[in-house]
Amino acid sequence: MHFIVAGQSGAGSSSLALHLDRLNTLPAYSTGKELRYTAMSFGDVTEDKEPLAGCDGLILVVNLLEGPMPGTREAIRRAFLGKVPVAGICLTHLDRFLEQTEIRPAIRELVGWEARELLSLYGYADDGIPLAEAALVTGCEPETAAFRDRVLAYIGA
Repeated sequence: MHFIVAGQSGAGSSSLALHLDRLNTLPAYSTGKELRYTAMSFGDVTEDKEPLAGCDGLILVVNLLEGPMPGTREAIRRAFLGKVPVAGICLTHLDRFLEQTEIRPAIRELVGWEARELLSLYGYADDGIPLAEAALVTGCEPETAAFRDRVLAYIGA
């Protein structure tokens, strides 16, 4: 299975794709399935190319500090045009809020709501698309594996 990881600038998408790919190399987190993750930024893609062709799902990356940005909208638009399912939403930069534990739930809820609202504008139903927070640092393998497993269960893989 092949997933595109996109949404924000390339840094968050690249980090998540690398963490997901790394899970494939760790025996404790292996699924036994052939899984590929490609980070993509839509700022340099022209209209005549279809970057999502042949992929099984889009994992949307949204920065908790900024919320959905133009790259998020473009990733969703391209997924919609290519009839590609959105397989999960990952909220990044959680590590910026590790000290402010009391505001994390409110920010997570607000940014998650914004992402789901944007998805609904393109006709994606809010039917339980997996949502996860990620600090994207070494040592978060159990959380990343749990998110990956929820994504696979959601798309029926």
